[in-house]
Amino acid sequence: MTIGEKLQARRKELGLTQEAAAKQLHVSRQAISNWETGKNYPDLETIIAISDVYTISLDTLLKGDNIIVKEINKKIYHSLIKRGVVFLGVLSLLICFVVDLGINRRLTWSLIPLISVASLGGTWLTFEHSQHQRLIKAGICFSLLVLPYLWLLEKILVASQYIDAPFFFKLAAPISLIWLLLLWLSVLIHHKVTWHWSYSVALFCLMSIPGSYLMTIILGETDNLLSIMINVVSLGSLTIAFFFLGNILTHYRHTK
Repeated sequence: MTIGEKLQARRKELGLTQEAAAKQLHVSRQAISNWETGKNYPDLETIIAISDVYTISLDTLLKGDNIIVKEINKKIYHSLIKRGVVFLGVLSLLICFVVDLGINRRLTWSLIPLISVASLGGTWLTFEHSQHQRLIKAGICFSLLVLPYLWLLEKILVASQYIDAPFFFKLAAPISLIWLLLLWLSVLIHHKVTWHWSYSVALFCLMSIPGSYLMTIILGETDNLLSIMINVVSLGSLTIAFFFLGNILTHYRHTK
């Protein structure tokens, strides 16, 4: 008897609906349903809470279900790894701050790893805790952090006298917005059309041709015709290559 079957049987013995059990355990009704059907498993802390609410011993609950024991061990292992990574990240940042303050007497370049870790952490938290469309939500989080990161990078480089003139509003912001717009336009079209991912990559490469030309305008390099032609030929070749790749993979999937 699996843990899901035990949970369902015990809940019914107590006369609890899934909604009532979910309310007592502070989880969603869908979580209760997923546990009982074996779609996923509760973590160790939740299992202890279930033991209290359902008045069933942990030994009775876990006995004979090797899958849940393995899942608990796996979650404990992953939790230890995450805590270790967080600890090492915080320790590394502290070392950066100490070294930066010791050499420059103020925070300069050490703010770069700080915003990098913050960006990575925000993206990871979005990916970790979102139940649906995780990659999309993580991508949105990352996209929202790009401009603040570049703005802070400009301030650090100017304050540290690594560069003479600001570049955020003149170069970094418009170029970033162009490529983010092209990227998310490709994602939106892919979501609406639901075709093979190769077609979306081909579309992105195709839209990148005018995007790269706009970038040369921003950089003031429109007189460099050789560079423009190389971009057009390269991106055009990639567009054709991914388009034919999509045709081949789509045909293979339909004939399989």
